Amino acid sequence: MSHPETAILYASPDDRIFVIDIPTSIQLAQGRTQRLLSQEPRVTPYPSIEPKTAKARTNVLESGQDISLFTLYNIYRPRLTTTGLLGDDTAREATITNALTHISNLTIPFLHPRATPKTHPKLPPTLFPSLLTAAQTIHAATKPSSSHDKATWAPWTPHHINNTDSSLPLYIRTPPPPPSTSTSDHTPTVQTFTLPPNSSTTQTTLPLPTPTHAPTPTTGFHLITLDAPWPNRSARRAHHYATTRLKDVRTLLSGLNLDAHMAYDGRTVVGVWVTNSLAVREIVCGESEGSMNGKGGGAGDAGWLAECGLRVFEEWVWVKTTSAGEAVCSVESVWRKPYEIFVLAREFDGEEGEEEEEVVRRVIFGCADLHSRKPHLKELLERVVDLPDGYEGLEIFARGATAGWHAWGDEALLFNWDGFWE
Repeated sequence: MSHPETAILYASPDDRIFVIDIPTSIQLAQGRTQRLLSQEPRVTPYPSIEPKTAKARTNVLESGQDISLFTLYNIYRPRLTTTGLLGDDTAREATITNALTHISNLTIPFLHPRATPKTHPKLPPTLFPSLLTAAQTIHAATKPSSSHDKATWAPWTPHHINNTDSSLPLYIRTPPPPPSTSTSDHTPTVQTFTLPPNSSTTQTTLPLPTPTHAPTPTTGFHLITLDAPWPNRSARRAHHYATTRLKDVRTLLSGLNLDAHMAYDGRTVVGVWVTNSLAVREIVCGESEGSMNGKGGGAGDAGWLAECGLRVFEEWVWVKTTSAGEAVCSVESVWRKPYEIFVLAREFDGEEGEEEEEVVRRVIFGCADLHSRKPHLKELLERVVDLPDGYEGLEIFARGATAGWHAWGDEALLFNWDGFWE
């Protein structure tokens, strides 16, 4: 089977509309030739669970059901009427609807063939927590001769660097179960990961390591992306991943000390995945167009990005689709939105009277895959964003290392595990 050279299946002439293949975007970002294990694509949209009338909606809200506070917040909070993007669902959804009409006229595949095993391998859930709490019992190597050969194994370190142009295997050995357990197998367990070319990973929790305690370029990072553990009731109930309470989001973001990692020449671009909770969006981007853009004069909080000296200049909307390019549910759905938002911000000097720029919105269609698996945006970022040649990239809260980037997070190697790949 030939290996795709791009995850982009379609790009409009103005690069405002894209169709991408999500597993391929991750594969190419890691510099792999194997396919990422995926699930069968959804063929038809989800059945509607929306209240069909205003009275029905009222009855649901008054029924005493366990309704998400975020849902209530989004239903009852008046929508912003400014031209700002982050609070303006009406304008965003009109853009998505127009883009859906555009791609409905295309005769293209909306995904590459997928590798879909009957059962998916599972990484031991204790591995990553143990790397943080019991690291002294764990060893790693890039070329072990056997799981017992101490000469080739070194004590675990949170930092791993591959400064070559080829992928590099990383073996992590955890101690065997104690003799008192019922299992008869008391040999060490070895898990194999693959470090992408010219990448580094740092297994860490907050606070983030300082530049002197992690592999960090002397010039700072020109691209920083992050997908924080935002409040998410369904993810918390299903134990998919750790999440943060809404009241702790601002503290979480402020603790990143983003300015300590930005490029010294003032050309840093920061990309942030935000949820469809307007409460979270306002914490990140501010409560009005003026404050979102760092200009002040808005009715509320300027937001975390403005605190960091950053101004939003693009909004990307990832719309989850079926295999036929339909949105997986109604764009105007109250209970479930078929899209997620990625905002791009860059530094500004904050001087009053500085000319504002139009915020560009792009729509990215991608056939939904496993839960919480987002498209990797490296290829699109390098295509449409003005990044310096040889730029240094950093992903915070990373769940997998990327070729040419640095990855920091408490699961920074997760999707580099070979068990997730053919």
